[in-house]
Amino acid sequence: MERDSTFAELEKQTIFNDSLVVQNTQLADAVERGSALSLNRFTVDAVRERSSGKLVSTTRARRTDRLKICFTVADNVIAEAGDREFYIEVLDPQGNVMGAGNSKSLEDGPTITFTKATNFYYENNDLDVCDYVSNYSGEFAEGNYMVNVYDDRLTLLFNNKFELK
Repeated sequence: MERDSTFAELEKQTIFNDSLVVQNTQLADAVERGSALSLNRFTVDAVRERSSGKLVSTTRARRTDRLKICFTVADNVIAEAGDREFYIEVLDPQGNVMGAGNSKSLEDGPTITFTKATNFYYENNDLDVCDYVSNYSGEFAEGNYMVNVYDDRLTLLFNNKFELK
């Protein structure tokens, strides 16, 4: 009788422990999703450099020297502060990735080919990040361009289309 009651208590405790494991897993998933960074604002601007070094916006492909890509990383109190790396992918009018064609992949996950990696130090506050992308193959062509930004988990955070005439 004592053994049966002990066995019944053990069975109750095992069920309770299993439910705690499930809850812990669900909470860990929620924290991981909540700690993902997001972007508030995103702009792409074609610029040309004057002889004085000043950068001026343009909409003409033949005048464009580089693309100025700026975004604001939203504040997130759950995310860990530290060095972060985002990946910028610029697609030309033919749909080819501009630049050296670097690639990044995760184990058993997606693979992306990106134009440029941007590093910054995140301190759980809004952070403005700007970077420049040059056309490594010469002049910019006329047409529609697409810019994608991926986080270090290779999740697409934002994309933008723009046209150079």
